[in-house]
Amino acid sequence: MKVSIRNLNVKYMPKSKFEVNALKNVYMEINSYNFYTIVGNSGSGKTTLVKSLSALRIGKDINIFFNGKPLSKKYKHNKDLLKYKSDLATTFQFPDHQIFSKSVEDELKLIEKYKKIKINRDEFSSILSDLGFKNFDLFSLCPLIMSDGEKRKLVIALSIISNAKIIILDEPTTGLDPVSEKRVLEILLKQKEMGKAVIMITHNIRNAYSYSDYVFVLNKGIIAKHGSPEILRDKEFMKSVNLYSPYEIIGSLKRSET
Repeated sequence: MKVSIRNLNVKYMPKSKFEVNALKNVYMEINSYNFYTIVGNSGSGKTTLVKSLSALRIGKDINIFFNGKPLSKKYKHNKDLLKYKSDLATTFQFPDHQIFSKSVEDELKLIEKYKKIKINRDEFSSILSDLGFKNFDLFSLCPLIMSDGEKRKLVIALSIISNAKIIILDEPTTGLDPVSEKRVLEILLKQKEMGKAVIMITHNIRNAYSYSDYVFVLNKGIIAKHGSPEILRDKEFMKSVNLYSPYEIIGSLKRSET
């Protein structure tokens, strides 16, 4: 499985005095069995890039390719675009925006209907357990009454169980306690080892260094640097893109075994 982005440019309010270049000349390659991280300060273009990768900003221009096939609305009933969407799961920054049902069971049924798959409830229960949920009847529980952290872990579990080959997560550890954060990151590593491509957007440089195979650093809509997590050790570069480099912390960190 391979996703390629070639010369992606996104403008908001084009041809007006408020025109903003959200993304400029972006090139990326995403492959199976890899854990990618996208880092950047606020306003760097991370959310716009997530929307593009999630096929929410696919236009008539051909900038995104899935297994070599162009994804574009230029072609009616683009089967490759439909296939890409079926192989994709995105967890956005605010979990409330992705919860639509009165019970966890109904959320699973929505995924089954949309993805045309059958979800193994025992497997889903195991994922919830790995994320720290207690052994009670979660399937009848209303997600809307869960805590923010539980909602976040629930939508991550729903993304994992959806049979997606590409999992995109926008700030998946925000608001989680250290134990829950580690549980989330460890289960994402497992997904990578199972052959999926995991793409995480985060402000947490420590997690980016410890868990990633490959890092993209965004600054003002441009990929300023990309490569192994070792690029995050470059204190002067990190300062130039308005990101802190926890150099002293990283100096004592060990990369997670992947």
